Amino acid sequence: MLKTKVETLLALDLRHTDMNVRETPSNITTVTTATGLSSNVARKKLKIANNGASVAYVNFSGTAGSSSAYDEKIAAGAGLTVENYTGECKANVSVRYVEFT
Repeated sequence: MLKTKVETLLALDLRHTDMNVRETPSNITTVTTATGLSSNVARKKLKIANNGASVAYVNFSGTAGSSSAYDEKIAAGAGLTVENYTGECKANVSVRYVEFT
């Protein structure tokens, strides 16, 4: 059975669809231990670590999180990674922010 030109070209295209995915490299890492973190348009990734003994309530705004109003709840000793967030961040307790820019 003869293949049409379209079928042959389609088969060739499908064999050459290798996809390489890489995380964008980071040139600068900034570590801040505080309740709040300012916005940063160059930020590619943000890691938040709660090294304290109590729960951290985090808001992705300039308003500190609380047990009744928060965006993320981070248990004591736990962490959170946020991709492509450039805005402010504020917690109810001191946390460790690691920015990748």
